[in-house]
Amino acid sequence: IPLEGHRVPRRDGRLLTMRWRLTYLASQRGRRGFCSVVTQQIQRFCEKPQRGITLAEMVSVGQASDMQSALTENAQMLHKELPVRLARRINELQKMPYGLSEMAPVQKVRGWYVRSFNDLISMREPQTMEEEQAFTACLEKILKRHSAVVPTMAQGIMMLKEQMGDDAVRKCPFLQDFLDRFYLSRIGVRMLLSQHVALHEPAEGFIGILGESVCPGDEAEAAVAHATHVCEARYGCCPTVEIRGDVEERIPYVPGHLHHMLHELLKNAMRAVVETHAPHLRPNGGHSAEGVSDSLPPIDITIAAGQSDFHIRIADQVILLSCVFHIKQVSVYQWKRVDLALPPCFTPPSHFSLFSLQGGGIPRSQIANIWNYMYTTAERPKEQDLEIKGGIRNAPMAGFGYGLPLSKLYARYFGGDIDIVSMDGYGTHAYLYLSRIGNTKEPLPQ
Repeated sequence: IPLEGHRVPRRDGRLLTMRWRLTYLASQRGRRGFCSVVTQQIQRFCEKPQRGITLAEMVSVGQASDMQSALTENAQMLHKELPVRLARRINELQKMPYGLSEMAPVQKVRGWYVRSFNDLISMREPQTMEEEQAFTACLEKILKRHSAVVPTMAQGIMMLKEQMGDDAVRKCPFLQDFLDRFYLSRIGVRMLLSQHVALHEPAEGFIGILGESVCPGDEAEAAVAHATHVCEARYGCCPTVEIRGDVEERIPYVPGHLHHMLHELLKNAMRAVVETHAPHLRPNGGHSAEGVSDSLPPIDITIAAGQSDFHIRIADQVILLSCVFHIKQVSVYQWKRVDLALPPCFTPPSHFSLFSLQGGGIPRSQIANIWNYMYTTAERPKEQDLEIKGGIRNAPMAGFGYGLPLSKLYARYFGGDIDIVSMDGYGTHAYLYLSRIGNTKEPLPQ
């Protein structure tokens, strides 16, 4: 702001007074000098190796007898490790092709990372309880600052797709690999931040954000309720979901991660069922959905507790029995008994054919695309849906193309995975593998 009595400067500087000009130039030199120093620091930390943290290490901090000493040691580890991880992502964000680094959303994300990096390196390594508490407050600030990274990056990718076209962006291997590294790193950083912050507020049954005895059956029910709400808001109806198997088994896990993965898989299954068996119900199309839910085939969730892994299968193979057409010039009516509980005495009607309509399924040629961040068969979400602040509050039914790729990264972070097996024209099975927590190190993007 110009000093009192001086005219407001124009961009060409012709109306700047000498005093204002000198002040302005000094500030610009200071800003360039500051940026240069931060850039040098980023490059220096990029050259340092990352250190994978085992899940057992995370748990041991919360089980230490001297909690304050354990928290201080953990803070010292984070003070060394977090700047290295942030610096690597900053460096990559600056070197993206196709002008993506210049996109406003990507620059905004990079700005958040630079500010967080600078916050961390500006603090001295915690040695006392007071310093550890100040460091924890800094971590909380970083968590809040980065809460909208995923939708903001998605906005940048969508802008690039508009400029170059879907095919050109989707076939670029660099972007897919970069986004895998970027989001896997983000999952790890947020895990370390959230775990340390949560250790200051102990909760029964939890070590930080890690649940000591999480019931996948209960998490599946919560995810079903959430996905049902989203599906009904979108289409006005929703298929029922049946949960069976080892529903009472428990494992150590992060409930938020498990809920996210189950929710995304269920959204895909519900959308496939509704759009296959009620094609007249277009999103927000104004068509009546009254009574449709009862006619939709159910989705099946099967939970199996293995010795080394926990398996969850979500099946949307949907079988619909219909008497739909008359077969002419055939003496014996053709029909097949589908995998349902049909009575043995059941016989087809005299002039109709009974056939199975297994709606959904993914063409084999498209299976590889489902793990691509830029691939989606749904319409693009509205702009306001891109402004989701943290978590999955009011998340749209579909349209970002990020659901499955991110869910796979969440599973792999803890040593698990997600596989999709589909029969085009029949249905899809999604298999979620959860590794029982042990000494597996977190995967670090290189």
